[in-house]
Amino acid sequence: MANYFIFRCSDKTYGECLRRNLFGQTTNMKDYVKQVKKSDILFLHNVQKQIIEGPFFAKSDGMYNIIPDAWEGKFPQQVQVETRGKTSKIKKASFDKFG
Repeated sequence: MANYFIFRCSDKTYGECLRRNLFGQTTNMKDYVKQVKKSDILFLHNVQKQIIEGPFFAKSDGMYNIIPDAWEGKFPQQVQVETRGKTSKIKKASFDKFG
């Protein structure tokens, strides 16, 4: 059974997440990212817009520096992602009601 994970981004990093099909976190989140396994369900939370987008699917396990120069090296804990159809966006407050 797939697990789900939420990755954060900002307006500044959002475009790169989608262009590279890559989600990343800081080094202090390595234990969280290492839990991600191929085919897990992922969501992207834009913390500035308070929007959650998804679903995305892990194309790789979570690991260190899949693309070392992504986000200028600031988010080395990474997972490759893919979409399977169209993603949707909802307000974070609506998403929290399901948690």
